[in-house]
Amino acid sequence: EGGYYECFESKEMIETDVDDTLTKEEIRKKIFREQFEKIILLERKLRLITGIGITLPVVEVSLFDDKGDFYSCMTGSIPKFSIVEVRDYNDDLKKKLSHNLQLRINDDAIKELEEKNLRFKRALDFYASSFDSTSIRNRFILLFSSLEALFNISKEDITNELSEYSSKILFLSRKKRKSVRYKIREYYKIRSGYIHGDFDYPLTIEDESILRGYVREILIIYWNISTTYRIYDPQE
Repeated sequence: EGGYYECFESKEMIETDVDDTLTKEEIRKKIFREQFEKIILLERKLRLITGIGITLPVVEVSLFDDKGDFYSCMTGSIPKFSIVEVRDYNDDLKKKLSHNLQLRINDDAIKELEEKNLRFKRALDFYASSFDSTSIRNRFILLFSSLEALFNISKEDITNELSEYSSKILFLSRKKRKSVRYKIREYYKIRSGYIHGDFDYPLTIEDESILRGYVREILIIYWNISTTYRIYDPQE
């Protein structure tokens, strides 16, 4: 009746060995937990790759025995929704999505860096969570929290550290790097103003989009450097 939804389905069955001593309910919970974690990672990865707040709100896992007969089924939901509306899906967003989806990131590579560098895990958590709030201010603050997780090492001059390292890691020309450094410094002043209640700057969707673009690229480049050169120490 006019209601539609998009879904992902596994192309192939996933084989899992289970202990014969487990009960049916224990098997159900074990496999569902494993698959649910993969779905959460997929959502986080899609948000990183696309730069769009894609949400996977419902998960269904069907189980079959070794003979291929139906065994059980479990469903679960994630209590959040996408703030991207159908009317937002214009030509610019389609072009952006088409371009960004050329990137491929292996699940294991993401998990490995998260396990070895908790700062990166925290940064990716903040970035992924920044899509969920309906408040542009909250989204803005979470994006900066992502940068702070990566670069606020010495805890001395946070504004300088964030703007310096954020602009350097993007591998821009000197002129563009200077422009990004200035932009990050100005945005961080706005963020601090909101946090401490000093002033009320009218943030725009464009401001958030620019900052989100920086944070997304920084996370991807940070991941790429860490993975390529096997660098896991945040300070290094």
